[in-house]
Amino acid sequence: MSRIWFAIALALALAAVAIVVVSTSGGEEEDPVAVAPAACLQGWNRDAVAREAGRHNRTFHRYEEAQAGYLSPEGRIVADEGAGACAVVFPRDALDPEPEYAGFTLSGGRWVAMGESVEPAQLAVLQATALTAANAELTAEGELVAP
Repeated sequence: MSRIWFAIALALALAAVAIVVVSTSGGEEEDPVAVAPAACLQGWNRDAVAREAGRHNRTFHRYEEAQAGYLSPEGRIVADEGAGACAVVFPRDALDPEPEYAGFTLSGGRWVAMGESVEPAQLAVLQATALTAANAELTAEGELVAP
């Protein structure tokens, strides 16, 4: 009988150690959310068509946030302005049912649907990433502002 109690005590002690190790071990640190580039926010807010898309997204898609940055050649949104064109992606756990409203890039002085240059699967990844990387708020007027 004492062996059973010893085994139970040992199992409980090992479980406690495991819980402490797991709860105190730091995995990889996530990168902090990059600050939304002012140039991209200003470019969006100056464009009436972009603001209209923002109003549509706020009203019908219920987006309240966005990730703003630059679209890198690898298809990621980054803070480095030398990486590519300004881009705005609206966070969602799956591709928006209207992919033309999932994200936009600044091309030739106008904001165009990101779906014109990004494959749907990659656009879905960008939207999912934006869930934890959002760095701008979408106003009822369709403008993007820093939080």
